[in-house]
Amino acid sequence: MHPDNSSNVGLFPGVRIVVMALAIGLVPVSAVARDPHAFNRQLHLSTQEVHERCVDLAPGQQLDYSFKATQSVDFSIRYRESDRIMIPVSRKARSGKGKFTARAEASYCVTLGNFNARGANAFYQYSIRDAKPSRHSRR
Repeated sequence: MHPDNSSNVGLFPGVRIVVMALAIGLVPVSAVARDPHAFNRQLHLSTQEVHERCVDLAPGQQLDYSFKATQSVDFSIRYRESDRIMIPVSRKARSGKGKFTARAEASYCVTLGNFNARGANAFYQYSIRDAKPSRHSRR
């Protein structure tokens, strides 16, 4: 299993995926940056560019996420189930935030896509929370 990875293959067949390097000095060091279960990135998306970052989640783990961009971007959380691509979160917006709970063990990919006529600057972050123990579990 890969704890997390940035990828240039996978969930967008036929679309060039470019993983952008973190712009040094543009993102302040924060508690999010020091948390091993958290990630943040500021990047520039050229037109027709998709950025993807994947992380392995177990059932019940929660992904808290947020994003902001200078113009509307396509934001989604995707994963593979057998030979199908599942997209439980998908929106086109300049900003958004939410919480997503994994239902299956899989590699979940957070994606930002820019299909506008001009480039967009974007920032996104996420953190992973462990599954809450069931009230009915035995000790």
